Amino acid sequence: MATDHDQSRDTTKSPDEKGSDSAAEDRRRAARLATFVAVPVTIVAAIGAFALVNSTHQPADSDADHSGKGSGKTVSIDAPVLADADFKACRALVTKVPQKLTGLDRRLVDGKHSAAEVAAAWGDPAVRMRCGVEEVTVPKSGEVYRLGAVCWYADANKHRTIWTTVDREQPVELTVPATHKQPGQLAQALSKPVAKKIEPIKDIPSGCSGK
Repeated sequence: MATDHDQSRDTTKSPDEKGSDSAAEDRRRAARLATFVAVPVTIVAAIGAFALVNSTHQPADSDADHSGKGSGKTVSIDAPVLADADFKACRALVTKVPQKLTGLDRRLVDGKHSAAEVAAAWGDPAVRMRCGVEEVTVPKSGEVYRLGAVCWYADANKHRTIWTTVDREQPVELTVPATHKQPGQLAQALSKPVAKKIEPIKDIPSGCSGK
């Protein structure tokens, strides 16, 4: 017959059993700590991924120049009415004028008679170029200037200087507001594309020679 002592369960644990329980508790504590650390890391990773996606999907700058015809506020220019051959030559010139003219940024152009195809502008206030204008009459006392490979006549007053080529089949006009210093440098910067795209006339004025 079992005694009360025999019937009661012996809850006393050996040293080995106590060590096993302690190791298990350590593993559970480590697992909880790993979970606690993993949650913030996951959140940070998600935030980083969101920032990366947004940075690579920003809308393009609406003022950026992707067309090669300029940017910024549009300049209205009154272009001349041109015959087909003149229009073709002037359009070829406009495709070759620089995006920067002595440091002035090129601007968008609009206006009558397909102005964007045969005219250009730079800076603010705008320096304006028109191709295919009327031939300029040089006064007897006037001077022409050979700037690079092109001859220009300058008509200046206190408000602006108008430079016009005098040795090209399609005369090119450059209007430079007085606020821009050394306007001749602007005309000279255009001489290279003008010489390449606009044919010279046969009777070149005195003081000018060659393409």
